[in-house]
Amino acid sequence: MSQLDKQVFPARHDDPNRVIRRQNAGGKPKSLVLSCRTTHPFNPVPRGRKGREDGLALLDQARSAAARVPARSGYLVSAGNGRFAQLSAATAETVVMDSEAIRRALLRIAHEILEHNSQESDLVLVGMRTRGVPLAERIAGSIEQFEGERLEIGVLDIALHRDDLSLRNAAPVVRPSSLPESIDDRVVVLLDDVLFTGRSIRAALDALTDYGRPAAIELAVLVDRGHRELPIRPDYVGKNIPTHRDDVVEVHLSEVDGGDSVIVRGAALEPTEEADPPADHPAGEPTSEQEA
Repeated sequence: MSQLDKQVFPARHDDPNRVIRRQNAGGKPKSLVLSCRTTHPFNPVPRGRKGREDGLALLDQARSAAARVPARSGYLVSAGNGRFAQLSAATAETVVMDSEAIRRALLRIAHEILEHNSQESDLVLVGMRTRGVPLAERIAGSIEQFEGERLEIGVLDIALHRDDLSLRNAAPVVRPSSLPESIDDRVVVLLDDVLFTGRSIRAALDALTDYGRPAAIELAVLVDRGHRELPIRPDYVGKNIPTHRDDVVEVHLSEVDGGDSVIVRGAALEPTEEADPPADHPAGEPTSEQEA
């Protein structure tokens, strides 16, 4: 074992569950591969307490290795069953959904909404600003392809209904909401990109009551990352992702960000420089992930 291997993985070299392999090209290291072998295959969408613990353990091992790999060296982390996650040593970020995975998840949600609601005419899709709006548009487009009928779509801004307004130094950025003429006695499907603590959804429920009294309100999210602080649970989920509370989950959509992806970024290894906000997301306004 080389000196670099001992620096990157200094302990437990004799542990049979930790296998380290090096890919060489011309005698020089190209990348490092950390294979975490467990008695059960890694499930990319862990279920239950045991699955959640396994998923968090894998993220911990990946970030621990990333912190010790030189910044110029890329590496892969094995997730079992031939799956590898490409991580950055500087940011410890993992792409958990690409454009195809997002497309399939939204198609599945569209089918589930139709299966659960037999009367399409009573449905209203309401997207929460910012990224809940393009999600609503995409799902409405899929339902139109299935059924030949275009659902009504609303846009909801929750800035004035947040429960942390008194804690903020700056005034909230308020943008217009636009809902159908009436939502009374209709089924409203509320859409957002990431479900975290549930506080943004509580604000959205308050905001909806200003527009009427729906027969029912359902919740659809692209990503459920856990760590709820309020008794809120989604009806439709694109993907359940195990995270640590300090992690950052970034949802990128082509309508807002120029491309589709979902990235989990370890907060402890986050870059210090902040990226410019998207064009339609004013500076100083939190994303849904930060809002939640």
